[in-house]
Amino acid sequence: KIWTIFETPFRISAAYQVSAVLIESKRPRKAALPVRKALVYALPYRAPSIESIAPQRILSQGAITINGRNLKGQVTRVRFMIDRDHEILKEVDSVKSDQIIATLPRELLAGVNTVEVVHDLELGEEKPPEMHKGFISNSEPFMLLPQITAPPLSVTQGGNLKLRVNPPVGRKQRASLLLGERTIPIPPLSLTGPDTSEELNIPIPVDFPKGLYFLRLKVDGAESPLKVEDNPLSPDFNKYIGPKLEIKNP
Repeated sequence: KIWTIFETPFRISAAYQVSAVLIESKRPRKAALPVRKALVYALPYRAPSIESIAPQRILSQGAITINGRNLKGQVTRVRFMIDRDHEILKEVDSVKSDQIIATLPRELLAGVNTVEVVHDLELGEEKPPEMHKGFISNSEPFMLLPQITAPPLSVTQGGNLKLRVNPPVGRKQRASLLLGERTIPIPPLSLTGPDTSEELNIPIPVDFPKGLYFLRLKVDGAESPLKVEDNPLSPDFNKYIGPKLEIKNP
């Protein structure tokens, strides 16, 4: 505290010198082959950018339109993320600088999915040239809707409803049956069975009210669409007309 007795603005300071030290490793290392010829490539930074996806709600194996900038590269593909550890790289149907059209892979599950545009680079003098990682766009989400492929006509109270759906429902997904405004939780898949199933077995409660209900399936927040009457001459034009399920007495 000796500095406090002087009427000066000085403060104690210290200087440090930092340098790198190379430590030779004792672990064995791979000896690479000598370079025969150096190839240097200079490319402008033109990363693809997704601005919008249409439609935002789509059925399985439908086609999505990706709009954005710098979408066309030397090799253009789209990447769909199934989960953190699994992805699908897919060729596009058509590509332009501001638009890509791609068909969804059948492996995708219902719910929120994401897509990215991937530009790989063909480098090297060999034929065919070697593929290298290039530029990747931002990720954009879309909703993949479940679809009831064979709607049943009726089921009894306390009975078991068999429902065929597309895409298959995964073991880790949350699914429920929507009858009108009522919800019936669907039991998860067996741990000893396959990871996904196209057929769901849904127990109907014994006390479920009788009646005719609009039938929907909800998987991870995505709901199967209802059919709308598109005949202008019909009295139900532009209204929901199905699918419907009748709950009967045992």
